[in-house]
Amino acid sequence: MTSNARELAQIPSIPSGRRNLIINGAMNVAQRGTSVTGISTSGYKALDRMRHSLTSFSTARFTQEQVSDAPDGFSNSLKLTTTTAEGGIPANGRLSVIDYRIEAQDLQHLKYGTSDAKKITLSFWVKSSLTGLTTVGIYAPDGVRSIGRSYTINSANTWEYKTLTFDGDTNGTINNDNGVGLEILFQVAAGSDYTSTPIQTSWGASSNFNYEFNGGNTLNLIDTLNATFQITGIQLEVGSVATEFEHRSYGEELQLCKRYLQKIRLDQYNSPMILRGTNGNVASSIVNMLPVTMRDNFTSDYTGNVTAAYWSNIGNTGYSTETVQFYITSRSGGRGYAWAMSQASFVGNNELVATANYSSSQWLYLDAEL
Repeated sequence: MTSNARELAQIPSIPSGRRNLIINGAMNVAQRGTSVTGISTSGYKALDRMRHSLTSFSTARFTQEQVSDAPDGFSNSLKLTTTTAEGGIPANGRLSVIDYRIEAQDLQHLKYGTSDAKKITLSFWVKSSLTGLTTVGIYAPDGVRSIGRSYTINSANTWEYKTLTFDGDTNGTINNDNGVGLEILFQVAAGSDYTSTPIQTSWGASSNFNYEFNGGNTLNLIDTLNATFQITGIQLEVGSVATEFEHRSYGEELQLCKRYLQKIRLDQYNSPMILRGTNGNVASSIVNMLPVTMRDNFTSDYTGNVTAAYWSNIGNTGYSTETVQFYITSRSGGRGYAWAMSQASFVGNNELVATANYSSSQWLYLDAEL
């Protein structure tokens, strides 16, 4: 062996390409806002891609926020605070600070359902005002299967680094589509229906979608007023070894998030649109305005009442300056978007040019989350 060959043989293997299957694991993107208070239901709240999940609670309330308190090498973390305690965990109650959902077609390289199914390793930084045993569960909805691992928060209010490795599922199924392939659930409270059974550390059936992998859980944010739980640096990668966190630029992370949520400032889209009237007070147009193709058909929501302020009728010599409502009538991810403007005095079946001057305080949210 030559000296150069010997030197090359001593260089450790370094994973190439994108390793982290988690989007926004450093908690830098928060399109919906940096803080949401009074949380009592499951859903996406503040930080992008970080779904809050709870069941069977009636009193408890939480705040989810992006904070700058983070371990070295990170700028932000997600912080959950219990602002109203439950006063007793129902047997079937559970709370996940994050229910992270990964698109199935992005997981085909895991080879689930074959003898070559790959191990995956989850790593993250965590800090809590409470100590104790808690779990991370992984649920595969296409095959209705789950697996879990426990870890312990040893010291209160101290950043701790955790790694958990999960076997590949040789009997599982992950469909090749844009639905949910895996859910990663970071549990922070669980009732006796879950804690009374041993944790399911090997892949197996998830009975009645109950994710029965919470055995021995002692951490309980649900009953402790002002309890806090923080997390950042979440990385999920192929293999049995946790590597250094894969930092991506804010711009790249934001683009990845926009597949699932887009926040649009409407005054950035005030160029003329050609509209054709469809009845006495509606005109519509197909536009391709989105910078990123969305995962699927999206729902839309405004932060306020949006109006467009200038119209001209191509078929006539006169112009009008009516105030009109602006809204979405139909939508489909990435192919073009049907918009409409309504105006009481508009006569249908004429073409118009519409330009709009929107307030910068008006935002349109397009949601195609898993």
